[in-house]
Amino acid sequence: MDTKVIILILSLCVFIMCCLLIGSGYGLYALQTTEPVATPVTTPAVTPATPAVTPATPATPATPATPVFVPINGPKEQMLKILDKCLDMPLNKDNGTKPVIHDCHAGNNQRWTLDDKSRLVNIFTGKCLDIPLTKDDGTVISQHNCHDGDNQKWIYESGKRFVSKYAENKCLDWVNDKFLINTCHDGNNQKFSIESPAPSRTYSS
Repeated sequence: MDTKVIILILSLCVFIMCCLLIGSGYGLYALQTTEPVATPVTTPAVTPATPAVTPATPATPATPATPVFVPINGPKEQMLKILDKCLDMPLNKDNGTKPVIHDCHAGNNQRWTLDDKSRLVNIFTGKCLDIPLTKDDGTVISQHNCHDGDNQKWIYESGKRFVSKYAENKCLDWVNDKFLINTCHDGNNQKFSIESPAPSRTYSS
């Protein structure tokens, strides 16, 4: 082959290789200088914190009141109601006369006072409710001249029962048409309410 032709072919090959090398270098530069595309960052939604709820402190239950023994405080003359009737002293001033219950009429024989010695005194007779000197259940009550013995002293307990200061845990009780003492219980035949009498009839000796 002619030497010129060979030289021409070699020159052409060198030229082509140079072009290829320049082209690849430019492409590499282009790759290195291309700005990277920023990947968008998704910010997670912030869930607002649930405020802590402090549980309410339960109310402390009230301590049941202990029954208090107190004398009647109020008007001097009062009516003592039981079973929708009134404690009544028959119109007899003799010692030993027994109280009864009767329709309320506010007469003096239905008016009572618990005096400063805790005695139940009838306004009409001026006598006191008296327990004979026995503490047995069923002992019948009567009136007697007032004195300072505990068997004539009563305490109005918790606004309902008359408790004897003489016979422990014995209450004024209406049973079989008689007032007597019996062991205290919650029956209506031991429950008294206190009422101030309206002006009504009076009785004289």
